[in-house]
Amino acid sequence: MEPTLDMKQKILLLYGCALLASCTTPSKTADSREPSREMWTASDAARKGDPAALHQAFLAAVHQVSMPYANAGEDAEGISEQFSAILSQLGDASFASALSKESPRTRGAVREFFSPSIKSQFPKTFQVLAAAPAIDWPSDKAYRHSWISSGQPPPEKPVWN
Repeated sequence: MEPTLDMKQKILLLYGCALLASCTTPSKTADSREPSREMWTASDAARKGDPAALHQAFLAAVHQVSMPYANAGEDAEGISEQFSAILSQLGDASFASALSKESPRTRGAVREFFSPSIKSQFPKTFQVLAAAPAIDWPSDKAYRHSWISSGQPPPEKPVWN
């Protein structure tokens, strides 16, 4: 004969599970996989030059290009617009200084949200981005695949020099 739980035991088991679940909280450092939300969370403080917020904004770029989807659409556009606003408000020297403290990989990710056309208006930031390594991100692979699967060659990435 199989043992069965009576009603009191079931209630105690459910209560124990609920109590255990309430004791665990998600890590604040966990990758949210919502890079645009990470950027929006950081953007106000980043525009004021907060180093932690700038770092969070830069990491949002890494998370966005690390996803196996083409780096396009509203999320990518929003991140790009936020970077432009942060750069404009902070100024070239401050933005370039903060970005130069990041890892080469992070600088390479941030470059994905800018165009080489910033060279004349933001020469210091351009120099930091131009020196960043060219990385073949998962989003780049997805982008190329989408073009190739439609029978067309993918456009070349911009040249930073």
